[in-house]
Amino acid sequence: MVLYETNTLKELTQELLSELKKEVGKTVRRIDSCREGTGEALKGIMRTGMENMLKAVEVVLLGMSEGIDGEMRGKEKEEMNREKQIDKIEEREKETERKIKELEAKVTQIESRQNDAEHMVETVGEAMMRGRKCCRLRESVWNMEGQVEDSLNKVKVVGLELDKVTEDRQEIIRMALDKMKKVIRKESSHRFEEVISRRRIVVLGKGTAKVRVGENWMVTVPILLCCQCAADKNMIVKTLRAAGHNPSFYWPDSMVEFVRGARQEIRRKGFEEEKYQVRIRPERRNGRLVIRGDVRTKDERHFRPEVYWKIPGDRKLLEDLGFDVYSQL
Repeated sequence: MVLYETNTLKELTQELLSELKKEVGKTVRRIDSCREGTGEALKGIMRTGMENMLKAVEVVLLGMSEGIDGEMRGKEKEEMNREKQIDKIEEREKETERKIKELEAKVTQIESRQNDAEHMVETVGEAMMRGRKCCRLRESVWNMEGQVEDSLNKVKVVGLELDKVTEDRQEIIRMALDKMKKVIRKESSHRFEEVISRRRIVVLGKGTAKVRVGENWMVTVPILLCCQCAADKNMIVKTLRAAGHNPSFYWPDSMVEFVRGARQEIRRKGFEEEKYQVRIRPERRNGRLVIRGDVRTKDERHFRPEVYWKIPGDRKLLEDLGFDVYSQL
């Protein structure tokens, strides 16, 4: 009997039935062909047929067991292979997760460096902008110092009673000079005319206008006398004051707001308007032009220095840069 290798239980069962049919058929044919019909002969034939059938069953069952064992071994092998594949997949997943974390760490590091770089760029940009503003502020301080320097030899005269309302500047200047010459003392007239001939006169307004002074009306306009030197200015101021006028210091337009605020700064220090007079003047101190704030009581004759400030420069730039406009020296 030949043992065929099978793959399924159904095929092994079919093979077992086929072999049994063959052995039964052989046994039947032997009984039919047996001439000696004795019991021993039949027993022998039956014994031989049964042994053959047993062998066939044994062979088929062994084949079935081998097939089942082979199938189980195949399944175990497949299971082992599957587990190995799963282990490999899990290892790959772990490796992928590790690489993803490394990439995330690198991305975070790059973003951090990028943020640092952007912050540095912003910081550098802010520093450059601040530097440009500081340069502009320094230039504005120099310009303002030049304007204040130029105003040192100028005298502002207000309250001159002129003859008529007009916008003719040459006529206004002629009327103002005639008025000043008439009111000064004779002993000072020659020196005054000599100094006034070297000056430049500026009309601070569009023209003369009528203004109310107490209960009366007068025609007037502020006049600016531009002298060549401090000696000429001092002489004109002294002469006009002796004649009853009140010449004042002329602040350039760029300094008017600062001077107004400087007066308020002094008032906030306790120098009330009811008791004290305040005066703001430029002064050259240690070779540099500064602003001086003076005070005196209404009973005192002379002012005394109270505070000194730097010439400020552009106010908006000072505020943008965080500097105190009224930082004292």
